[in-house]
Amino acid sequence: MDVMQVMQENLRHKKGEDVARKLIQEISAVKDMQQIIHQKMNFVAQLAIEEFKYTIGKCSGSCQAGDFKEELQDYYDNQPAEEEYRYLRCMLLDVALPLAMVTGAHLFKYCWRAKMNMILELSNINHPRNGLLLCKGLEHAFDDSRICFLCESNDEGVPKFILELLDLSLENTTLWEYMKGYKLTKYKPHQFQEDDEPNVALLRTFGQLKGKALTFTNRKYPYKRCLAFQARQAVRRAREEGWLPDNWQPAAALTCASEEARERLDTWLNMAVEAPAPMSESTIIDDDDKSMRTEWGMGGTCPCRACYP
Repeated sequence: MDVMQVMQENLRHKKGEDVARKLIQEISAVKDMQQIIHQKMNFVAQLAIEEFKYTIGKCSGSCQAGDFKEELQDYYDNQPAEEEYRYLRCMLLDVALPLAMVTGAHLFKYCWRAKMNMILELSNINHPRNGLLLCKGLEHAFDDSRICFLCESNDEGVPKFILELLDLSLENTTLWEYMKGYKLTKYKPHQFQEDDEPNVALLRTFGQLKGKALTFTNRKYPYKRCLAFQARQAVRRAREEGWLPDNWQPAAALTCASEEARERLDTWLNMAVEAPAPMSESTIIDDDDKSMRTEWGMGGTCPCRACYP
């Protein structure tokens, strides 16, 4: 090999080294950019999680609260008793309380209605399956992440929604005490007879209510995905606030959704990078949604398209 060939060979090696060095630099720059994007997406995901935090500062009330309550009464076949004082059944206590003491509680909050389709594929925030009729104290505790409802099914596949207490400091607090503390009612215990059902029910502590199931008289149920969403967010906040011990485990599943839907919801709520929407339309359908087609008419005329199979 003559001198010229040696010089050409060295030049080729040098060019190859330069190309390799440049490629390594570009790869490093891409990795740095990926890390920055990763951090920014995590930040955005955390912002989204914070936005949908269940706190009393984000109440569920609206100017349509009265109409929503009436829709819930019709849907769950829960009408006021025709007595001297009008009473309405709380779906957890399963006791008729003064009408003003029972409220229509949105599961996915009314103030988030602009993003209901993006998060849970809901098209009507006031759909009765996005609500429950609860004693005001229970609604307040639900809205503030102090309680949630866990779902399990019996052998026939009938869902059962049981109360889970997330703020253990309330274990010995009665509903009366809780409502009095937050000024949620003008009623006083002495306005009821000592052994009256309302008084007995409202003197129960949150610890005594833990594990109690919602009562449904007509086999119509709320959206599991709405309760599951609140449960996940409430548990997250309870852990942040230190209300729960580190070794706490729920008494039942946080959701009855399909495995795919559960994984997608977990991924989104756990700030996954590049996570898809929390649930796709093919996986958000509740177990009993298909039967709703008959109720709403041929082909499905329910205002919430998530009811369609």
